[in-house]
Amino acid sequence: MQARPPRSTWCLMLLAAVSTAGTSRGADPERRVLELAPPDAACTLVVTDLRGHAARWASSPLEARVRPFLDHTRDAEPRRGLRETVTNLERALEVSATQIRDEIFGSDVAFCLRIAPGAPPEQARGLLLTRVRDRALLGRLLARINAAGPAEGGPSRVVARQYLGQTYQRREFDDPARPAESYIVLDDVLAWSNDASLIEGVIEREALVDMPAGLARDPKAAKISRALGSSPFLTVLVDPRGLERLLPGAPGGPPPKPDAQPDEVRVARLLFRYLQAVEYAGATFAWGAGGFEARLAEVVAPERLDAVWRPRKRAQGPTTPPLIPVAALAVAWGRVDFGRAYDLLLAVVPEEARPRFDLLLDLARGFLLDLDPRRDVLPRLGPEVLAVIESPAADSERPLGAIAVALGYQERPPEAAGARLEAALRNALRTLLVARALDVKSGPHALATSTIDGLATTSLEPTRGLAFAVTGDRALVATSPAAVGRLHAVPPSDAKRLGERLDAALTRDLEAIARVDLERLADVVARSRGRLAGRLAERRGMRPDDAARDIDDFRAALTLFRDVEFWAAGNDDASTARFGLNLNLRGK
Repeated sequence: MQARPPRSTWCLMLLAAVSTAGTSRGADPERRVLELAPPDAACTLVVTDLRGHAARWASSPLEARVRPFLDHTRDAEPRRGLRETVTNLERALEVSATQIRDEIFGSDVAFCLRIAPGAPPEQARGLLLTRVRDRALLGRLLARINAAGPAEGGPSRVVARQYLGQTYQRREFDDPARPAESYIVLDDVLAWSNDASLIEGVIEREALVDMPAGLARDPKAAKISRALGSSPFLTVLVDPRGLERLLPGAPGGPPPKPDAQPDEVRVARLLFRYLQAVEYAGATFAWGAGGFEARLAEVVAPERLDAVWRPRKRAQGPTTPPLIPVAALAVAWGRVDFGRAYDLLLAVVPEEARPRFDLLLDLARGFLLDLDPRRDVLPRLGPEVLAVIESPAADSERPLGAIAVALGYQERPPEAAGARLEAALRNALRTLLVARALDVKSGPHALATSTIDGLATTSLEPTRGLAFAVTGDRALVATSPAAVGRLHAVPPSDAKRLGERLDAALTRDLEAIARVDLERLADVVARSRGRLAGRLAERRGMRPDDAARDIDDFRAALTLFRDVEFWAAGNDDASTARFGLNLNLRGK
């Protein structure tokens, strides 16, 4: 008996095409699908050179290192089931999955999601655009897919439609809940959609008839492309105008829930006003010999931002991240606008919680020697904050080493006011230590002061679970006096620059960076294997052996990489924000 094509709609959409002849119109091949993509799509996903990336991956050292790990993890069985599904698909269509990948989707693919003006979000429709390499192969696949009857997920009928002199095909179904699917091939590009108007829009853009240029020529998308600044494998472009309609109570969006609290509606409106200021957003994913990289960017109209979203003006000149201990397990450095953070917190505090919030502020004034937190303290803190988690000692049973935070001062006040601010911070931190001492049940504790490398440090005795020091330009808080000292003066022989592997352009605009040393983390997981497996088994109701194997799989994944980095960057007028995630391989 002859094998039948698969039933699922996504297979039909992804594998369909027509056999047609024609010559290229001379467009840039890499921009061809975006030339035909609708500029008002809420979200567009683009895959570039799938065929080339697949070939490079198959022959790369990275694949050789990742494959054994994937084949031996506890979740390998579902992947074997996926391979069986692919084999059945190849048998049904009488073509290999590799051919489908390389010849149909191997050049450039875009999938666009569009919400028509005035339509609810659940009526979003999709458009698939792919640059075809072998149209004869696609014609054979189309014939087999359309030959499948309704019982196999195929159409009840296929009819031809005319628009602007072009003929497209419409697959219709008797099931009223299933929308018709339309497709056409224009030169070397296949367009497929569950909304005929999207296919007709593609025809219009091809003919340039009363239609704005496609997404490739959209100025907002061009800004995002410049901000992302890489040659990715995967790109996602997002138009916030489509996302706005997903928020309850927003124009064109769903109505607020009948039981929605006023504070929920207020927060939704706050987010909506922020989205109104975002002109466009995008993300990319790329990989290479050094590892994996993901980037995200947004273009904002600063003048449209509410006051709570506007950061203070950036300091001029390049940013130089500080020196950190080489042995750090994890480290984070960033520029924080504490005044704006307070305003944002106040904007989302529920009305019924305001009296308690005001009492906390009065309590904070007492800790801070009657300085007003919002007016006198928060604007002068930061913007630079550094946090370090040290590696645990080899003989330690703790999963983490000491934790330390350094908080700098900005806009140094006159000497008298500066001394008052330092005294306020010192008093607040002493009060926190006293409160902690009263809460500790392991015996009496007292405040003690020690001097480490000339730095006066206050801590709790005898356990010393928390310590602090306040200097002329920053406050230091850590889980031990020694950790306070190490953060205060890192020896050059035991230090490295946090942003050493970031390029100069990024470092100049750097707002934040965090890094986890995965090599050291793998060692910590190995030392804590039994304890971690026990907690995992208890929390998830697993067998201890299965939990231990999951811990082993996690550690094996960590050993593939050197570290993971997260960074954020911006520009002086806050019109562009960029974020990135780098997963770096060992030995690079």
